[in-house]
Amino acid sequence: MQNNQLFPRMLLISVALIMAHLSWADEVYKTVDDKGRVTYTDTPGANKQAKEVDLPPINTQPPVQYRPRTIQQGKAFIPETTMVLTSPTNGSQIGPTQDSITVAVEIKGDMPSYSHISISFSGQEYTLAKGAGAIEIPVKRIDRGEKTIIATMIGRQGEAVITSPPVTIHIIRPNRKPRASPKS
Repeated sequence: MQNNQLFPRMLLISVALIMAHLSWADEVYKTVDDKGRVTYTDTPGANKQAKEVDLPPINTQPPVQYRPRTIQQGKAFIPETTMVLTSPTNGSQIGPTQDSITVAVEIKGDMPSYSHISISFSGQEYTLAKGAGAIEIPVKRIDRGEKTIIATMIGRQGEAVITSPPVTIHIIRPNRKPRASPKS
């Protein structure tokens, strides 16, 4: 690879790594050297030209509230059957480089042949294939924050037969600067 192509890539990687760690820094300083190279750091150092950068507040939004399906009276119910999510575990952290997660379901007892498993994650529903114990769910475009995963066994008429206990995970993403709106 030529040097003129390597420098922009290295600069981009450096800035991305620096930005990923900015959320842990109390103060951020910006310096520009004689050649015009910009450096961000958490200490002003000996350089008198270091300027403190005023960062916007961290984007904190409450998680989407999950409304569990209720089991209607007179519908199918299988009391001797239980269902739990075995992966991911409660409190897991999903890092910025992870593109997908494996959601695994364990069913103890009988699962009627007419039923299927629905996974609710971040406001979307995913259907587990018959006989499969796990499903890959893409998380690359999921915003950061606390997310809840719940598995539900769906009966013949679309009713919730059994619902797993919820599992809460934390999606970790670096801060993103909001895009400027296009000018008319």
